[in-house]
Amino acid sequence: MRDRFVLRWVVVGTIGTVLGLGAAGFIGLMGLAAGSFSAAVTAGIMFGLAIGVTIGLAQGLLLSGRVEGISSTRWAVYTSAGAALAWAVVAYPIGQLADIGADPGWTARVLGAIVVGLPAGGIVGFVQWRELGRVVPDSWTSIVIQAFAWMIGALILVVADGLLRDQAAEITAVGLAALTLAVAGAVVGLIQGIALNRMLPSAAHEITAKGRMAPMP
Repeated sequence: MRDRFVLRWVVVGTIGTVLGLGAAGFIGLMGLAAGSFSAAVTAGIMFGLAIGVTIGLAQGLLLSGRVEGISSTRWAVYTSAGAALAWAVVAYPIGQLADIGADPGWTARVLGAIVVGLPAGGIVGFVQWRELGRVVPDSWTSIVIQAFAWMIGALILVVADGLLRDQAAEITAVGLAALTLAVAGAVVGLIQGIALNRMLPSAAHEITAKGRMAPMP
């Protein structure tokens, strides 16, 4: 069951990242390209909501089947709100660190990924922990895990962008962009899934009504 949970979590993260970032990508990029603070924040909120809705609900369904007391609806709402807040916070710095249409250096790319990934993942992790922490004791480490996972995902995206920029035709570039999103989503999901798999009980009945883990036999 534990191995299936990690696999499902990775699949959810992969599909959700492609759909979420892909669906909001054009509008989001237009907002970042506009260069204004309000446009960047609006774009960031749209990015975040798209990610939260596509990934959050599927993650919530997985968790509610694994841990009694976790609501898939609340998890989806919290994820959407956290992702929207996170991207609203980092959207303007993204536009400033890597101007749309320009080719920033590798130092700016790596620093940008860290500056974006750590706080964005930390915000989402904290909001999700509000739900997870109700029934899983000592789960605050999930906040750190989320921050680290999002930073790694951001690094994958900026490195791929640097290597693939202006190296392919437009149609090929779209396919490579989707592949990059899939890889980033899979890696982030793998980090999260392995950590959660160790943190969570192996079955829903191992969480008592009082919200504490029952001892393993």
